[in-house]
Amino acid sequence: MEIPGSEFTIDDYRGTPGWVAPEIQDPSQLPGAAFKPELMPRFDSYSLGLTILSIFVKRGELVDLDVDDESRFDVVISLLREEESIPSGLRMQLRRALKGLLAEDPWSRVLPNPDLLNTGAPAYTTWLSVSQTGRSGGQHAGTAGNIHNRGPNFWRRLDTAVVTELEEQYSTSKSSFDSDVLFGLAQRITRTRTSYIDQLLEYVTESARGGYSPARAVYAQLMHAHRRTPEFKNEILHKWTLQAVAEGYLFAKTSSTITQEDLEAAKQKFRDAGGYATDPFLKKKNMLEVARDTHKAMAFVAENKNVVDKKGNTMLHVAAALGALDVLQKLVEEAKIPVDIQNDNLETPLYKAFQAGQVRVIDYLLDKGAKASTLTRQEKLTTLHWLFTLPEDSIRRIATRLVREAGALIDAQIVTVAEVSGGTPPRIHILHFPFELPLGTPLHWAAFARSKPAMEALLDLGANINATYHDSDVGSTPLFLAAWYGEAEVASFLLSRGAKATVKDPKGRNILHYMAYFVPNYHGSLPYSWHYWVRHGNWDDHMAQATKLVRLLVEAGADINAESQVPRQMTPIRIASEEWNGGVAYALATVGADADAGRSGTVHKWASIRGAELTYPESYLDIFRSVTQRSKDIDARGEFDENTPLHEVVAAMHEEDEVEGACDIMFARDSPPDINAVNRKKWTALYYALFTERDPARRARYLIKKGADLTIRTYDGKNILFPITYNVVFSDQQSHDLIIELLSHRVQAEAGLTDTSQAYQKYFLPAPGNILTLAEAARAGRVQTVKLLLDLGLERDINKFVDTDPPFTVLDEAVLRASSRRQEHLESLASFTSAAARQRALAAGIVYGKTSESPTRAEEAYSGCPKVLSLLRSRGAKRGSELGPLGSSEPPSITDMFPKYFLHPDIWDVMDLYWLGFTPESQPHRHDWDILYELSRYPEDWRDQVVEILREMYKDALWRPDLKMMQRAAKAQLQAVGKATQEKPAVPEVPDSELLRKILSMLAVAGKPDSSTTTPNEKDQKAVWVNARETTKSGPNGLHPTIPGHIFQVELLGNRSLGDTRRVKE
Repeated sequence: MEIPGSEFTIDDYRGTPGWVAPEIQDPSQLPGAAFKPELMPRFDSYSLGLTILSIFVKRGELVDLDVDDESRFDVVISLLREEESIPSGLRMQLRRALKGLLAEDPWSRVLPNPDLLNTGAPAYTTWLSVSQTGRSGGQHAGTAGNIHNRGPNFWRRLDTAVVTELEEQYSTSKSSFDSDVLFGLAQRITRTRTSYIDQLLEYVTESARGGYSPARAVYAQLMHAHRRTPEFKNEILHKWTLQAVAEGYLFAKTSSTITQEDLEAAKQKFRDAGGYATDPFLKKKNMLEVARDTHKAMAFVAENKNVVDKKGNTMLHVAAALGALDVLQKLVEEAKIPVDIQNDNLETPLYKAFQAGQVRVIDYLLDKGAKASTLTRQEKLTTLHWLFTLPEDSIRRIATRLVREAGALIDAQIVTVAEVSGGTPPRIHILHFPFELPLGTPLHWAAFARSKPAMEALLDLGANINATYHDSDVGSTPLFLAAWYGEAEVASFLLSRGAKATVKDPKGRNILHYMAYFVPNYHGSLPYSWHYWVRHGNWDDHMAQATKLVRLLVEAGADINAESQVPRQMTPIRIASEEWNGGVAYALATVGADADAGRSGTVHKWASIRGAELTYPESYLDIFRSVTQRSKDIDARGEFDENTPLHEVVAAMHEEDEVEGACDIMFARDSPPDINAVNRKKWTALYYALFTERDPARRARYLIKKGADLTIRTYDGKNILFPITYNVVFSDQQSHDLIIELLSHRVQAEAGLTDTSQAYQKYFLPAPGNILTLAEAARAGRVQTVKLLLDLGLERDINKFVDTDPPFTVLDEAVLRASSRRQEHLESLASFTSAAARQRALAAGIVYGKTSESPTRAEEAYSGCPKVLSLLRSRGAKRGSELGPLGSSEPPSITDMFPKYFLHPDIWDVMDLYWLGFTPESQPHRHDWDILYELSRYPEDWRDQVVEILREMYKDALWRPDLKMMQRAAKAQLQAVGKATQEKPAVPEVPDSELLRKILSMLAVAGKPDSSTTTPNEKDQKAVWVNARETTKSGPNGLHPTIPGHIFQVELLGNRSLGDTRRVKE
């Protein structure tokens, strides 16, 4: 890179002034003030970063990152955030790229590479479409509207995999995570998982800590909603709230530290900064200075400069938005600029004044004849939509002037553009909660802003109180929307002015249905939980507001038990239940809704809902109590499985306090539930409880105290002990102890019983399905439990058939599951190739296959299975094949005993064990599994049957013998030469030498003859080539031969020895 005597210096770097790295102009900024030639590409990185940033935020103009008291990257974040045309997904990508390219330390800058930005991503395509759209509007075909990449709509639609990736990034780099992304994640995870509240509040807290104003605006209210103590002092929260109001936040409330005067001052600050206008001119400081100065503004216009930004705004638009009345007067009266001059979106200066709530400017423009009848090009908005921005004491007067003097359309409707995809109409975005403005008429906007003066003025001027969104139904009237947002005061006002509460939509749903029924086109994309937290507060606040609202609507004529047509027979409380909207369900029940009306299942639904997933997790028992009180039949059956609510509660994934609390509520009724009611399968609540994977023993004890019958059997004869042996939550010791506990309870409950054996033999042993309990315990490798059941009396039935098709005994079932567990363990273990990795995997208990069991239980079951086989055998257990034919004169075959033939240990060893890198001799716990091999080697001709299965698999190219297996078989063949008789070993021979010899003989017949190949001293032997496998699963080639497209072959000489190996083309 360097030639001695001609080394690079920093002065050799060439770049365009203003676009080069800061250390080029001031070398003292270099780390250690030492230049090295390797820094040259890092200088390029900085210039590339500036270029990228300029393209996205300045349309190619120079970007100045030197701002007092701010780091360069903070300036970058601010510039990206302000540029609304950049979709959120692309903005995140840009931040990551620019953070690397524009790093303060040049050695930390990433080198330019094509992976920095993915220009093939949909987010980039969307930005390109928006950025290239000229004043004529329009959009490139096939691109999604920018609306889908902003705000709540973006986060609602964000793919779950992306959310997971973002959360993983946050967990590893919390300090550098973007605050606005954290706030978006908080919205995205709302009610999408169990116990989401802690994570949501952490995201909001860290977003607020990171300086994101929308998070700061709602932080205190969210903490209050969940009864948490804020991490920041009251003075800081006070400051954050007023700052949010000064940015357009509409939901601030007075408090002990914030007066109404404070709020009004902040609102005026917002107006003075341009209000809700988001035009590019507001980002140009020099332009704002000009617009506030009469002389500078006139000079600007005198130079024939009419347009001030890319949206076609003029100096008159700027002055109107800023409330610069003196400048405005000069421009109108001396520069003769028309008062109704329009920008590219047909917005007039009067429109800009309304966006910012500038009363003095509005009055002046109206005095000068400004018209209010013009609609904006894109959204069809009018000045009246922004009426709520004005100071309250001016609203009525200004509204009257607009309608009567300036021709404003009182019921002008926003007309959504159909060009966007995804079915969600575009909305105007605002910085703060709820982040989107509504659609509809000026009255919709006034109601949205909760501005009673604006609503009154509009209605007095003739606004349609029952207006709907464009091309929509009654679900979008101001009253229906207020009901969904939970705005009782707004609804009360609208009702007092004649709003209709009795109308229904085309599907038969009334306003009470719509209190919980979510329609994104009407309600926006923000989850309803956020509206309740911010608008209401905590659960007590929400209960009061929701109940007040329902009572208002019912008194206004809404039918609380109305049944919809689509979906059929759904009442409001059932809709609320389906939406997991606890507040609305509680309010409806409290006011008098019938939980049994319409389609059944309201109480069932709440029985299965978990509190941790609700808007207010603490609310579950309050909701459940209110709903069950409105049900006449607490034992009502579900539609499909015929469960009662009690079944649903004990089977659900509730916390135990919730389970017992919900049960207490039901049992406290005048007519408590039938604790022994059975469902379609004849399962009781107790039987169901023992299947749950939460705390089945605690639930069972609770139900037993309430009088649950231990002796009821299911439709297939299973008794209450079966789920104990089946449930993966229980260890062997726990299942053993719980069975004794339940039997002891039975002994205590009946005077004539003296011990657990007597109780078992009286109530459980006679049941036709008792053998199923023993079989399940055996399958699960529960040694103590199996022994207990045998001792209690099941040894009598040890050879009873568990099933007759196939005719399997308990021992058959135990053999199959033991073989499966052995295979799963070896397959899992083989994936860890080093000794250290295997030790770690064994210690972690992750080498027992894919199972719902805990690692500890899976390990216990693996080690217990061979012990269970030995125990059963010692008690006289036999396999079905040993008990004689059942319904057939033919002796059982291997496939009868092993419906999945590969579960036969000898077959599986030949097929997979060598491939996994083990041999029969080297497999872990080799001697523990002798009993499995012994019990699998039936009937007498089992070897011939195994060989026949392998022959068919070899013929169909489904199996290739492993080279190591063939070598072991050849050795067994040689050892057998000259031995006339073979002594039967005391324990099963593993591997079985006779089986290996038979396999070798089969391959000698099945292999491909090669007459051209002979071997010295063995000319009398026929040589064949056998397709084989030379590697292991974890080896470099896996199933494949060393050379792709070739087959590995082994030369088999007669049926005794192996010759050469080769690879031939397939």
